Amino acid sequence: MSMKKILTGILAVAALSGIQAFAQDDAPEMESKVYTGLKPSEISVNTQFKSRYLSDGRVINPDYMLFGSVTLGWDLKDTEDFCDGLYIGIWGANDLNRYNAGSGIKYEPEEFDYYIGYWYTLKLESDNFENLNFDLSYTYWDYPSRTGWEYVGSQQNTIALDINTGIKNEKLDSLKPGVTINWDPENEKYYANIYVKAADTFWTKDDEDEKKKQTLGWNSSLELMWGNSHYVDAAFIDVDGTNDIHKNTFTTLTWKAGLDYSPMKNMSIGPFVQLSFALDHECRDSWKLDDNSKSGVNNLWGFGASFKF
Repeated sequence: MSMKKILTGILAVAALSGIQAFAQDDAPEMESKVYTGLKPSEISVNTQFKSRYLSDGRVINPDYMLFGSVTLGWDLKDTEDFCDGLYIGIWGANDLNRYNAGSGIKYEPEEFDYYIGYWYTLKLESDNFENLNFDLSYTYWDYPSRTGWEYVGSQQNTIALDINTGIKNEKLDSLKPGVTINWDPENEKYYANIYVKAADTFWTKDDEDEKKKQTLGWNSSLELMWGNSHYVDAAFIDVDGTNDIHKNTFTTLTWKAGLDYSPMKNMSIGPFVQLSFALDHECRDSWKLDDNSKSGVNNLWGFGASFKF
């Protein structure tokens, strides 16, 4: 069986199962433990239907798309001072249209991203901040069916470091600022996301069985994107049709918001929306050149389902 068929099958499982992408929760304080063996500590899958495909605010595909991911996570060690672990997974985007037929894609997978990472959580004794989290990952981007991408290439490699913490707040379940720094060594790209994420629960239905507890809440984030000249060159086309916007700049500001309904433990479903604003005037002019993005604002809506076990 070909790798493409195997991966397509995995994404199909993600779409049917509706499980959420891997995320490390703050581990409770306990005696020191070391986890060994090949059995994952957590298996998670995520599936999303979106009205369009946006990447860093830019329109990649203006029509309906299906996205999915499968992640395996392993806890390594948990002490009073820190905990850490490893994870590996695959993310995919599947066309539900013929928009990219000229590039060799129609009603089939457009992109697969393979990732592996290591996370480390430093447990803080602070009245104002929660744990300090670090996440170092490597991602291999593959475009198996696309043709005609001479500039970008059919594969990319990215190394990313995410650093975030939680701000203790009596009014919200979670308030988390952070930054993600990305490096594409082959194309000499550096780009970063500075973000703030918030979430809260406003309805709860308790049950004697904790697994049957139901909750309804909201989540929201604000992300500021910065890229170096090589990133901006590749991501934005100048008014003369060439990739020569050669400068380091803040490119986009993205706001996301959604609802999360959990009918049982470790499962959630809900709708979401996204608005992305082009900040730099040349980046904004680049968006206006696209027939699918006539202004400096791009948006999408979607629905996601998630589960982890």
